[in-house]
Amino acid sequence: MYLTLKRSVAPRRGLRWWAVLPILLVAWARLQAATQTLSWISPAEDRPLIWGRAYPLMAQTSSGLPVTFRVLSSPAFIVDGAVTATNADTITQVAEQAGSLQFDLVSLTRSLNQTTLSSMRRGGYETSGSACAVQVVGKLTYVAADTAGLQLIEVSDPAKAREDRRLRQPRVGAGVRLEGGRAQRGLPAGCCVPNRH
Repeated sequence: MYLTLKRSVAPRRGLRWWAVLPILLVAWARLQAATQTLSWISPAEDRPLIWGRAYPLMAQTSSGLPVTFRVLSSPAFIVDGAVTATNADTITQVAEQAGSLQFDLVSLTRSLNQTTLSSMRRGGYETSGSACAVQVVGKLTYVAADTAGLQLIEVSDPAKAREDRRLRQPRVGAGVRLEGGRAQRGLPAGCCVPNRH
């Protein structure tokens, strides 16, 4: 004679207590976790970051657990534990330690390159033609204008800027460049004038 046992399976009406036990244990352990502190070491909040230069990120926690960093708002990126600014604006970063069963999570937000820029007009000069390129060297501003040629504007006193010289050139200028004490306007080589300053 063979005996067959059948197990009746009751319909599931929710989670069993043993299914939520691991979640309850983790929650209880987190309630018992100690508070940890985070100290941001570098870069200093009052130190301006130069564009394109990598600055090491350093912070430490009272627990000794590792700290991670992320950019909250640009213009910056983080690579290999260093932050690099990419433009002139406020960079907001977060240093954080995710915590463990023994320690609570902790984070610290820091804003770098906080600047308030203001400008004031000190002078000007109305050039003829549309400026394609401008380069300032010493007291002279070299302006390559589309139809007006190369204009040299003397700017030692910006409130009283004045035209120093103008060289007309039939070709439309695409730029101005100083090489070996000479200013060149236009591409290709254009006209050259001595660089006086």
